[in-house]
Amino acid sequence: MRVFKNKALKAACAVFAFSYGVLGVMPSICSDKDSSGTALSGNITNSISEGCISSSLRKTASSSFSKTASSSFSKTSSSFDSNSSNISGTSSNSAFAGNTKQFARSKASKGAEYNSWGVYTLGFNEFAPKLTDYTTTVKVAVIDCGVDMDHPFLKDRLTSDGYDFIDHDYYPNDKDGHGTHVAGIIADCTRGLNVQIMPIRVMSNNYAANCDISVGVEYAVNHGADVINLSLNGAPDIYREDAIQYAVDAGVVVVVSAGNEYDDVKNWGPAQLKDVIVVSNMDEEFYSAWDTNYGSTVDVCAPGVYVYSCWNDGAFEHLSGTSMSAPHISALAAMLLIENPSLTPAQVEKKIKSYAKDLGDDGWDKYYGHGYPDMSEVKVVVPEKVELSKKSASIKVGKSVSLVYSIIPSDTTSDYVSFKSSNSKVATVSTKGKVKGIKAGKATITATTANGLTAKCTVTVTDDSADKQ
Repeated sequence: MRVFKNKALKAACAVFAFSYGVLGVMPSICSDKDSSGTALSGNITNSISEGCISSSLRKTASSSFSKTASSSFSKTSSSFDSNSSNISGTSSNSAFAGNTKQFARSKASKGAEYNSWGVYTLGFNEFAPKLTDYTTTVKVAVIDCGVDMDHPFLKDRLTSDGYDFIDHDYYPNDKDGHGTHVAGIIADCTRGLNVQIMPIRVMSNNYAANCDISVGVEYAVNHGADVINLSLNGAPDIYREDAIQYAVDAGVVVVVSAGNEYDDVKNWGPAQLKDVIVVSNMDEEFYSAWDTNYGSTVDVCAPGVYVYSCWNDGAFEHLSGTSMSAPHISALAAMLLIENPSLTPAQVEKKIKSYAKDLGDDGWDKYYGHGYPDMSEVKVVVPEKVELSKKSASIKVGKSVSLVYSIIPSDTTSDYVSFKSSNSKVATVSTKGKVKGIKAGKATITATTANGLTAKCTVTVTDDSADKQ
């Protein structure tokens, strides 16, 4: 586990709060200068190790908050008043960015081929089937309150390396429903594709510490996540944002929800960050949702009103909020990486924006960003053959040779090729096909496309010094 630039997660333990349909703030449990913990409603006096909240402390925080929520919040679960005042003091807490007002539950998807209406609106029902020839597996980390590990719709889509930072085990089961709903949207959008979901649980009883979210992000990066979905928001936090920057620098695409306060995203994190993909909310009529946040970092919008997806106990549920918008875009990021696994986070973001249909004011605007991505007519040309510039090569120890690949047809939309040496002790190969001789012997260099086609070159390495002896 890497160490943060500030060497500790001391102030990272601001409590994340989530109450169905209620977004608000609570006093910080930790402060920059004091890692011993600050009392919440006069009940929390436990010490905090390394800036993280212990399990007993979490329970106390949850109990304290549930008793004082009505007096701490001026917003209700049935409505949101953007003019309402929050608790006085520093807003250092965060909440799920989903308005989870519950509607009548159902055990089926009402006969629709897809659960979310967003699949059709964004054209994923036409785009995803074009990618089924690709063999690349993409891992999407859902950092949330866990996932229903036994949900029939998700069971075969979950990785075995998820983690529960609340119970500290490898069974991050959802007790709240929100993470299951988010994961269900990603799975729904990517049916038939090699997109796996890594559930990471950082919330207990709808609360979490920023340090848990931070280590959750790092865990996702260190365990091979290609995309991270963060359907949560709160006051900007340097420690949480530091972990997110670590993810981006490591080549992981991070998608975050804009939030539902009808407020400028500059006041909310991580939606205030520029290197992540920030998603606002739109309804089926292509109007901006009434409570979605807005601002300079909003990149695109996506469906997030009355979205049907998985819920706990194998059920399904309609929920609304930017929490539902973000996973649509996480799914799209995953699909783009299936076709071209070498894309950087910046390149993925650029591609998503290039597919956007403008909404609102001409060009980019603070409510819709660049608009909503429409993938219905996006062209996909799958590679049919890959060739290398050499089928065999001879090099001396310490010397190198470059292999150039070409993909047929020339207009393929996936120019990705990975290189691998059959014997790296004899010859190594770089990601760009540069082969270097290590010791005398033979090695086969294999170039593989994103859809599994291969081309090979046999490399013979000789050692002149051995001949002289």
